[in-house]
Amino acid sequence: MMQAVHAGNRLCDCYGLVKGFVWLQPDGSFLYNAAQDVNTEGAFHRATEKGPLSTMPDVLGVILWMHGHVAVYIGNGEYIELAGGGVGANLGRVQGSQFTHWFKDTIINYVNQSGKPEEPDEVEYPFDLKYIQRLAELGIMQSPEYWIKKIKDVRYLNLLFQRFCEYLDGLK
Repeated sequence: MMQAVHAGNRLCDCYGLVKGFVWLQPDGSFLYNAAQDVNTEGAFHRATEKGPLSTMPDVLGVILWMHGHVAVYIGNGEYIELAGGGVGANLGRVQGSQFTHWFKDTIINYVNQSGKPEEPDEVEYPFDLKYIQRLAELGIMQSPEYWIKKIKDVRYLNLLFQRFCEYLDGLK
């Protein structure tokens, strides 16, 4: 998941973002699951719900896929992706992207039609600016001002940033 150290910062690959989100626990501990530790191709092939990008449902957290790379759909026709080599986090539009397919990852609990999580207890995660600031300080996130505005509109985005920061802290 963590590929290298670049200019003193750890880098996370695209699917590492998904694994980091799933494996980090609310108390900050890291719960590795070897059965879930696959690459982008493995995740795509084990998915039971998937299809061409033109058939993608409007479901937060759906994974956008192309051979060798993935991104996470965050709503409103946008996705977030992580790229190594000092590029960091990028925001893009699904329309016109190079992604060819979508899939519901088997390690993610998606919300159902009613908007409620498939898990019995819904947990609210409050907005906290410190995670965006931390990722910007580490050089992982570009344009923190954009994300500060975006985080208020995209449910679970703050949790994603929080868990990624917690994962990085666990690597020290």
